[in-house]
Amino acid sequence: MLAWSLFKNYLFSKRSGALIGLIAKICVVGITLGVFAFIFVLSIMNGFNESIQKRYLRIEPHIVLNQFETRQEMNDVQEKIIKQTKISSINTYEKQDVFIRTMDGYYSGGIAKGLTPENLNKLLIQVEEGKKKAETELSAKPFDPLNPQWNSPRLSTLSLEMKRNEVIIGIGLASSLGILEGDQIQVMPPESLLLPAGEVPEYEKLTVKAILTSDVPEFDSHYLFYHSDKSLKRLMSSSSYEFGLEVKLKDPLQAQSDVQQIKPLLPKGILAETWIDRNSILFFALKIEKITMGTFLSLSALITSFSIVTILYLLIMQKKQDIGIFLTMGMSTKKVKRLFAGIGLFLSGIGIFSGVLLGLGASLILQHYPLEILPNIYYDSTIPARVDYDLVLVVLAVSSLIAFVTSWIPSHRLARFSPVESIRKR
Repeated sequence: MLAWSLFKNYLFSKRSGALIGLIAKICVVGITLGVFAFIFVLSIMNGFNESIQKRYLRIEPHIVLNQFETRQEMNDVQEKIIKQTKISSINTYEKQDVFIRTMDGYYSGGIAKGLTPENLNKLLIQVEEGKKKAETELSAKPFDPLNPQWNSPRLSTLSLEMKRNEVIIGIGLASSLGILEGDQIQVMPPESLLLPAGEVPEYEKLTVKAILTSDVPEFDSHYLFYHSDKSLKRLMSSSSYEFGLEVKLKDPLQAQSDVQQIKPLLPKGILAETWIDRNSILFFALKIEKITMGTFLSLSALITSFSIVTILYLLIMQKKQDIGIFLTMGMSTKKVKRLFAGIGLFLSGIGIFSGVLLGLGASLILQHYPLEILPNIYYDSTIPARVDYDLVLVVLAVSSLIAFVTSWIPSHRLARFSPVESIRKR
């Protein structure tokens, strides 16, 4: 192919000229690094987003139904959903804001969530199985739970027996209050802060049964869990108290479509929220971060690709006599344009495909063998990655389009060339 032969001789041979050869090499390296960085960085961001999503789904219900007027109404809805929809499970819950005081006089706000004994143990099993699976997949540190009885080889047999007024508290909340397993705390409703001086508020005295590490900052730093039929009975009159249903789906990613099947079964005034709705601010922030990072990386690659225009302009001015010879020998101006556009496409194509191969290879390696290099202050000390093949195809398509445009623009200068003037010695 004539274009490939001219590409090698005009740009990378010893006779091509030091300036053009150097700029061509810089251009190839720049495009390669730009495409590589775009794919690699966005793959890492995809990995972080997937890791955050998996951690939330360990502990988050997929759909929450609340604002019921009576428990009988809630039970009726529960029966309808079980009979008329295909879900994994549906359970009752209760939740309220609380004010926590330790025996040492430390205070903090929190959220108390009550579950049935069966559902609470399911939650603990799911959290620990998720952590164990993540550590196996990421080749992280050996499994070392805080509660010794969780170290059973068969987590399905786990049963954490809790007595009356015993709670499980998140590790972040426990750390902020300076409490350990076995310590006692006092829990009271938030409105007790508004009582006049000297009046004793309504409160419950609880014992910390265990400390939970879910790797989800929001839960670890705010939540405490208890058996709904054994604790916090005196605080059910609190203004923040609510009860409802938590629905688990077979595929949590289909929550938005599944909730549309549940809504017609609900009485008027009942609120149905998916896990995506409740965490919309977090996922929106992650999406904006990804878009912003992708925009800046794509702009850097775009700026580098325009160096092809510079190279082709210099090449056309330097090879005027060769162009004149081509025209004199009968080659049409259109064919010469295609010839020099092909040189630009070869130049950019090497950079694009090198960048795609490097970015895809590095991302796949990191996807299967995540690096554990972050300090322990982070909830996840590994750097994960997840390759989005649709994104790779989009990068190839857009990069090829930009390469075509930047290669075709300089070739239009050849329309003004006269064969006689071109071969005349300067």
